[in-house]
Amino acid sequence: MNCFSKILCFSAVITAAFTAGADVVYDFSKTAPQNNLFAKSWASNIIDRKIEDGALLGTAKKAPAYFSFVKLDKPLAEVQVLTVELKVTSNAGRIQIFANLGDKSSSYLEQKLICDGEFHTYTFDLGKMSKVKAAGVLKNFRLNPVTAPANFAIRSIKLAPQSSK
Repeated sequence: MNCFSKILCFSAVITAAFTAGADVVYDFSKTAPQNNLFAKSWASNIIDRKIEDGALLGTAKKAPAYFSFVKLDKPLAEVQVLTVELKVTSNAGRIQIFANLGDKSSSYLEQKLICDGEFHTYTFDLGKMSKVKAAGVLKNFRLNPVTAPANFAIRSIKLAPQSSK
């Protein structure tokens, strides 16, 4: 099986894991096939990735550090709020969420990180990205957990409708 076939097969497994109307959840405290997208798939400038002690651990060697994009193709109303539970211990800059990469509706949001070694929840309203809102669909997203070299831990990533933050 060539690399492209493996990616298509893996995408089918991930897509099958989510049903219409259900929240999209990557909970690294549980064993679930969709978590492999972040733990084992391609990433840029992130090394030493592993799921351990209920979190996805990694080290950003340089910026930009990001995970492979996640294909969703879901109505924005079903996945408008994205939350990430993340901890960093050193000045790691910002967390960034890119949406609809490779499309004219591509856009991103970012927040300054709290770098105190504790988990914090970062919430992004994807409806605030005017291009994504106009498209009405979240085709894909990419997570840049940090914008500077740092160790990080992600407990969960969740996409849900606006009403179930």
